[in-house]
Amino acid sequence: MPARPLNSLVALAFTVGGGLFALGAAIAQVGSGDAATSASIYLAGGAFFSTGGYGSVLQAVNFPPGAAAESGGGWRWWRYEPTRPGWLAAFVLFVGLSLCAGGTFGRQHLGIGGRRKRSVFAPVRERCASQAPE
Repeated sequence: MPARPLNSLVALAFTVGGGLFALGAAIAQVGSGDAATSASIYLAGGAFFSTGGYGSVLQAVNFPPGAAAESGGGWRWWRYEPTRPGWLAAFVLFVGLSLCAGGTFGRQHLGIGGRRKRSVFAPVRERCASQAPE
């Protein structure tokens, strides 16, 4: 696959994923759907984002910097190149996006996790309040 169509597919995956995230947030904010509807939309957005992340890895593997964009070296679906910054950045992005999508799936379909009753900043606020002069 030449570089240009791959770039377009990756851009489309990230755009659709972002749109689904925005739609899921809007539904959750307005309250027009239940939690399962919103979570399903988030899950679909995560799938698109993870696809875009894997597409970024494909770009890094098949079109390294300095190589001709349309080189005929053969298509690779995977290659381990942790010493190349471009590959490492794409790989970390893909892993993070996949973990996010997996966490969404786990919360929705497996009942793992749940809604936090406290803000992540609550311990900081409590510590600051306890150290405040009376």
